[in-house]
Amino acid sequence: MNRPLIAVIFIIVAVCIAVTSLFYINNTHETMTELLGDVLESATADNKQETKSRLENTMKQWEKKDDLLNILIGQAETNDVKNSLSMAVHFSEIGDMESVILYINECKVELERIKNANEPSLSTIL
Repeated sequence: MNRPLIAVIFIIVAVCIAVTSLFYINNTHETMTELLGDVLESATADNKQETKSRLENTMKQWEKKDDLLNILIGQAETNDVKNSLSMAVHFSEIGDMESVILYINECKVELERIKNANEPSLSTIL
């Protein structure tokens, strides 16, 4: 009687962890996409000071969320986003808005890839 009960408890805990991590990944995707959209808007308007300020805020937000994401999905998947953000910050300091726009779009693509790769599907469940 004890072994089936323990197995059921482990399954319930595993499902709870999976659902919580899925919500966290989706929340991170939405938050970061919104912040990157604001950066993209100011970069398109060629507002260098505002773009730099928004990028620094976005980078701080990513660093807060990156620690838990590294635990949930692994550092290898999150490095591309961090690298793209770092390059965008670098180019915003130089004032090259075309490169900022390029790296922000690359970062949005990577966030979308992370979200899609972690959505539940038959292959990820099995």
